[in-house]
Amino acid sequence: MTDSKQRFRTKEPPHSIEAERSALGAIMRSPDALEGVMEFLPNAEAFYAPKYRKIYNACLLLVAKNEPVDITTVSTELDTSGDLESIGGRVHLVDLAEYEALVSNAKHYALIIQDCWVKRRVIQACDEIIALAYSGDVSAEELISIAETKIAAVGIGVVTQDSFHFGDVMPQILTEIDGWVSGEMQKKVVATGFPGFDKRFVGFMGGDLVIIGGKPSQGKTQLAVQISMHAAKSRKEPVLFVSMEMPRVQVGSRFVYADARVNSMDVKRQALRDGDFDKITKSANRLAQLPIYFADTVNLTINALWAMAHKLKRKEGLGLVVVDYLQLMHPGMKKENRQQEVAHVSRMLKALALALNVPVVALSQFSNTAYQRDRASLGDLRDSGAISQDADDVLFVWESRDERQQYISVEKMRNGERGDHKMLFIDGRWEEPAFNPPPEPALSYVDGKTAQAGDMPF
Repeated sequence: MTDSKQRFRTKEPPHSIEAERSALGAIMRSPDALEGVMEFLPNAEAFYAPKYRKIYNACLLLVAKNEPVDITTVSTELDTSGDLESIGGRVHLVDLAEYEALVSNAKHYALIIQDCWVKRRVIQACDEIIALAYSGDVSAEELISIAETKIAAVGIGVVTQDSFHFGDVMPQILTEIDGWVSGEMQKKVVATGFPGFDKRFVGFMGGDLVIIGGKPSQGKTQLAVQISMHAAKSRKEPVLFVSMEMPRVQVGSRFVYADARVNSMDVKRQALRDGDFDKITKSANRLAQLPIYFADTVNLTINALWAMAHKLKRKEGLGLVVVDYLQLMHPGMKKENRQQEVAHVSRMLKALALALNVPVVALSQFSNTAYQRDRASLGDLRDSGAISQDADDVLFVWESRDERQQYISVEKMRNGERGDHKMLFIDGRWEEPAFNPPPEPALSYVDGKTAQAGDMPF
């Protein structure tokens, strides 16, 4: 190790005792300051000094119990946990309250603490990567993938410590429950855009890996298109749609036809109905304003997807990632067999969802065994059983040949119920049966000649 490297190893990790003291002092003086601090410091690990970590943890536990936070309650909480003496006793809490810190600057103090905390985590991640590189246990490609994952987790705010005490997690748990009760959490859900389905199954949350499986030409891509379009419209957050099967113009045209409610085959057959071209033009102009981004790289690697998604997240934000389809994504490294390659891609897609805190929707093909019957099972997902294990939600699109009825079936929902939902696949797009389309006007050719429904120009 060179002298410069040794010098870095012997330096004390980044921290600011003054900022930590000031933040806690502001909290002791005014409980209102705690809300601003919690926004940037979700758990006590952000504090460098052990005694300040214990004090802040006591504050979080009090919040979880819906109890007031002040010198007396914090002192009692620390006494109960056996930590009061180790932090300097009640007298130290009084000293904090008397410290010259402005309550109005609480968020500023929290940002300084957060900055130091993130830097310490970067140092830790780099140490782990360096140790792994020296070990020789992984290939260069695997090392790059691991390094990207670790650094990305730090950048997005995923805490990579080994374990969490239940008490540390309790404030977030109660906040989430309260959010569902009040309706605030529903605003964070990425809905499908089908009201009946969303009312029954709620939708997708940040961190979810959602698999859409189906046989060829049964509407997998179209379902992903409509979900993406609804997410971009309703949430106003960027959507990244990655297709390794179709060029971006072809994918984009599906968005336009779906939004305009025009059958793409009518366009190709020169059989547009009255007003269809105007609807297409209006939809194209409307969609051009939405934050939808396409990528159509053939043999895209999972590492390249990580880089692309993180870049978009940093620059514009990100609300949803769609991958069409999982089995076409390159693992970026050599594996012993195809099953291991697909399993690696599946795990990395789940890790991407967690790192970015957005839903990742990945389309999947079925194995050949699924073609012998109407309805597939989780075991029919092609090439790897790891897909259904990694996924939070698994949706299948299928049609009952006896009933001539289309379904979206929820085969797995980690935080919800399973079940079948009746759908209609009309004119190349998905609709719920409750949807009543307007009466169809007479057909007209592109050149203006009118025709009745049976007089098709082919």
